[in-house]
Amino acid sequence: MAWRGTQEVRDWVTDITFSPQVCPSYLAPTGKIHKGFLDAFEYAKEMSLSSFDDIKSFIIEKKQLFLCGHSLGGALALIYAAELKSIKPLLYTYGMPRVFTADAILQLTDITHYRHVNDSDTITSVPMDVNLYNWFYEIYGPIGSVLGTTWSVAELLSQKITGITVGDCFWHHGDIVLFYYTTQVVESLQCEGSMSAPKCRRIKYRLPKKTKYYLIPSLAEEKSISAKNQDVQFIRSLTPDSLKKCFPKNTNPDLDSILTDPRNHFMPAAYLPYINDQLVELVCPDAPLKRKESRAAFEKQLSDAGIPDNEKERNRLFAALQRLVVETLRVTEQMPEGKPALERFRKTKKEYAE
Repeated sequence: MAWRGTQEVRDWVTDITFSPQVCPSYLAPTGKIHKGFLDAFEYAKEMSLSSFDDIKSFIIEKKQLFLCGHSLGGALALIYAAELKSIKPLLYTYGMPRVFTADAILQLTDITHYRHVNDSDTITSVPMDVNLYNWFYEIYGPIGSVLGTTWSVAELLSQKITGITVGDCFWHHGDIVLFYYTTQVVESLQCEGSMSAPKCRRIKYRLPKKTKYYLIPSLAEEKSISAKNQDVQFIRSLTPDSLKKCFPKNTNPDLDSILTDPRNHFMPAAYLPYINDQLVELVCPDAPLKRKESRAAFEKQLSDAGIPDNEKERNRLFAALQRLVVETLRVTEQMPEGKPALERFRKTKKEYAE
């Protein structure tokens, strides 16, 4: 079942109606939910009742349910997965905003969810991961939402300035799949003056080579165990502590980009091309692709002097995770329909390089 993303003016109104509402008990016993997404979900059920009845009949027949959605569609797919959490649907989302607060997310840990994020996609960073609730939202009518939103923005600015976050904050759900532009920085000291009283300043600059990795951290634990005796350096890169540091749970990793970019959000222009390129590389390992050349040049650059150890360790971790992606192809090829599904990528070998 696929949920459509934002397309119409009404969809944009849904997106910005972020006031936290108490979560309905059929979704989670505690926590809050984005009001605009909840309203849109309940409206969809009301308007497409027969389709939801059909899905119930499939569930009775014990068929496995796969859900997916982009942007607003990802938010609605997660809400539907929360409603059907007892049957454990499998969920794939792309460019999804935050939907639930932390107290609700902690009740939904049994849902298998792969949340795809394209580098600095702006939409995946909203609503902010802070406590946006205030009593103004309890006031009946539009005035409550207006005052509540105004106060939430003020709270947001205050929490960002002080660095102190309290209360039931908006969290992300699921295991991240990250398409990430990675850079490398060189640090050096530039000193002037006498030997007895030098005046030094630290100089930083980015190296010219950068690359985009396809990172699936959840693959690391299982595969690193099976590969334990094959590649010591590879396993060292996949320690639980390093993964947790680079991919903190329930939020987005720190970006090499200074600002988020709304152009990274669109499914046809951002997500689909990169997924296509990764599939082409997996099924045509000998094809001369620009993405492979980019990674090779970037990883060769790792030997340059002056790269801080923590950044070098992080980028080696990313390279190790990229090498794990091939394991997903083996699973697909073992399924009866797997090889035919990949055949068109073998035939076209088309790369949509960025």
